[in-house]
Amino acid sequence: MSRSEDRPLTTCADPIDAAVLTDYWLALLNTADEAGVEAHLLTCDACGDRLRGIIQLSEGLRTLAQSGALTVVVPEGFVRHVARCGRQVR
Repeated sequence: MSRSEDRPLTTCADPIDAAVLTDYWLALLNTADEAGVEAHLLTCDACGDRLRGIIQLSEGLRTLAQSGALTVVVPEGFVRHVARCGRQVR
């Protein structure tokens, strides 16, 4: 993960789990959990840096998937869903 070079590397005594940060970014948390994550992120640069890393990773994966260069095996139901959503399926 990258961080601003003008900030010192910090650690967190109670880091937020990567799965929770991902769910936060995807807006999948309930209101109470989301509020707790936001409160923590307001005071914790280390977890904020980790969240920024998750965002960068997700954007990179999205770009790769949209480029058509990614070959994956997916269930037939997923292919039908993607086609119904108007996406090109090869």
